Amino acid sequence: MRRDDAGALLVHPVILGALALWAVNDHWLKTFGGWLPGKLSDVACLIVIPVLVGGAIELATGRRGSRWLFGAAALAALIMALINTWAPAAWAYEQGLGLMQWPFHGLAALVRGDGWPGHRSVVLTMDATDLVTLPGSLVPVWLERRRSSHPAKPICDRGTKRAA
Repeated sequence: MRRDDAGALLVHPVILGALALWAVNDHWLKTFGGWLPGKLSDVACLIVIPVLVGGAIELATGRRGSRWLFGAAALAALIMALINTWAPAAWAYEQGLGLMQWPFHGLAALVRGDGWPGHRSVVLTMDATDLVTLPGSLVPVWLERRRSSHPAKPICDRGTKRAA
C-alpha cells in the first residue's frame, strides 16, 4: 500500500499496535488492576480514534483526511482532559458511551433469549493524572505529517526502466 492511498494510516504498524494494545489491555491487563492499564487505554485511544476519523473520511471521499484527523486529535485530547477533571463532562461521557453500547447489549440479550435491556451508563473514574497521556494525541498528527511530507512516487516511476 502506498503512503497516499486513502486510509493508509489505518494499517500503519503504529496504529495497529495501538489497537492491539487497547484490546489486550481492556480485556486482559485491566483484570490485574493498578494505574498502568488505565493509562495504556487512554494513550491507545488518543492514537487510534483520530486515525479512524481521518481514515473514514478518506475512504468515503477519496480525499486526504488530514484536517479531520488533526481536528479529531485535538477533540480527543480535549474530551480526555474534560472527562478527567470536570464532573459534568464525566457524567455526559458515562451516559453517552452507555447509549452507544446499548444496541449491542440489546442484541446480545436477544441472542441469549433475554428481554431488551434498559440503558446502562458506563463507569468512569475521574483521574487528573490521566492528563499525562495527552501527548498520545500527537502521535497520529506526527504520522500524518510524515505521510504528507513524503508523498509516494507514481507507480510508473518505481523501479521501471524505459527502453531506449
